[in-house]
This record gives sequence, structure tokens and C-alpha cells, in this order.
Amino acid sequence: MQASKIRTVATILAYIAGILILVAVVGLVYRFTNGFNEDFKTFYIEQDGKQILSSSSTMKLETNSMYRFDIKYTFDTEQSEPKDYSVKVVPNASRDFDFTVDGERYLYSKQGDLSSAFALNKQDTYFEISTKTEMSLQNVLQSCYPDKEVIVAKEAEESNTYPYTLLVSSYNESVVYKIDFCIDVRVTGVALNPSEIIFTDNSDSDQEGQEPSGPAKTYFIGYDTLGYGSVKSIAFHCQGTAKAGETVTFTIEVLDLSDEYEDYHPLEVTNVVLQNADDGTDIEDLEETNGVYSFVMPENDVTVMVYLMRID
Repeated sequence: MQASKIRTVATILAYIAGILILVAVVGLVYRFTNGFNEDFKTFYIEQDGKQILSSSSTMKLETNSMYRFDIKYTFDTEQSEPKDYSVKVVPNASRDFDFTVDGERYLYSKQGDLSSAFALNKQDTYFEISTKTEMSLQNVLQSCYPDKEVIVAKEAEESNTYPYTLLVSSYNESVVYKIDFCIDVRVTGVALNPSEIIFTDNSDSDQEGQEPSGPAKTYFIGYDTLGYGSVKSIAFHCQGTAKAGETVTFTIEVLDLSDEYEDYHPLEVTNVVLQNADDGTDIEDLEETNGVYSFVMPENDVTVMVYLMRID
């Protein structure tokens, strides 16, 4: 009787262990397939301890900073020989515009490699990219033509969200990561030119005794997706920055990726939420009106979170 009880307990323990192993395996597969939406990743990236496992993602970098990305192969151990990989910074072709070099017109998407502008430092198991104090599109493109005059229209500077793409691929290019990124160029100070100071008579002002308010700060507008698909599944048409109190309008286009994925399922937008980009908290749900969304820019960077679901 005692032996029978022991066998029963052993069977139960084995059953529980089997369930735990199955849960662990399912969790691993879920994580390395971006929620069962992509192929299993045998190669991935880590940045500041955070794993990057989505084939398409976005990132915001700060000026005058250095960022390190560690290269990982899923089944390698500490004793494994480092495998090669490739990395480069290129223009984000979906954010195209014209610019001129010594008066001659060029297309941004055809510019080619921009890695030198970000001081790309490739090592065996990691790479680094760096930003300078001045990292506008004008500065980045100027670095490609050091002895020529580069002109980028103001509209291109202001409206370009995620103008750069970091491409990272495994040694055999079976896994490729596309990280669209931008540089936060928020103004941190103002320099005055004495010859341009204008004095006005405020003797009749109702605000006598109060300090004049400074210009509204400019904040960054990003976007991301949840549910099925990824940021690659949509085209987000919106300005990249806005001042606090400014009304921002944007549109979302769901893209047909059936030519890229054999098991592609059509998607639809089920919800759009404005979030605080600093802590991820929800600010408000955004409603579509005649195909357009809008919100009033708060005093912080924001992320427009787009929820996608399959259309069965």
C-alpha cells in the first residue's frame, strides 16, 4: 500500500514537472517569435539589458550619448566561438525627401550608408553607436559631404519621424532586425545675440511685475503597436514633434504584407491610445473622425500605441 502511494506521488510530481517544462518551452517560443507572429529567433540583440526580438521596432536616442548593443545567438554558450554579424545605419526609406548638395538635388532614400555619422564601432560580440550634440538631418547628411554645401528643407527636419534605420543581421542573414530611430534634439538653452535684442514699452501692460513666460517646450511623438503584427504593419503619418498645447493630427494606414509573409493575415486597428513615453502610462483613448486622429500635446514625450487584431 505504501509503495502504491509513493508511485502515485511520483506520477503526480512527474506530471507537474512535465507541465512546468511545457509552460517554459511555450514561454520561450512565445518570446523568441514575438508573440508567435514571427519565425523563431536564433539571433537577437540586447541594449541596456533589454532584449530586442521584434524584426521591426523603433527607438529614440538622446544627443551626445553612446549606445551599446550586445549580439546574442540563442543556443550559444560562453564556450562558443563568436559568430559574425553585420550592422549599418541607413536612411529610413519610408521617410523620403529631397535635399541638395551644392545645388544638385538628391533623394534621401538613395543616400546609402550613414554609419560614419554615428561613429559605428563594431566588435566581435557587440557594437556601439554615438550621437553628437548637433544631430539634425542636416548635420548627418553634411558628414557624408564634408567639403560641400548640404541643404535640407525645414519641413523635412520637422516632419521626419524616425529618419534613420539601424540594420542588424546574423552571420548568414537568416535573421534581420530593422530598428527605426531618431535623435531627440530638444532645445536645452538659448543664446542671445546682443545685436538682435529688441526693447519694447510694457508700461501699459496688465502683466506688470510678472516675468514673461518663455516659449513652449517641444516634445517628441513616437508610435508603437500591440497585438498582432508590428510597427512594420502600419504607416504612421504624423509630425515628429509638437509644442505643449498644440493640437496634433495623424492618420494610420494598415499595410498589406501578404507579399512578404506566406501565412499573412489581414489586420485592423481596434484601439489607439496616447501614452506617456517616459513611464508608459495611458493618457487617453483616441477616437477616429473621418479617418483622422487628434490630441492636444501634453508637457511630455508621447507614444501613440496602436492595437492591431487579425481580421478572420
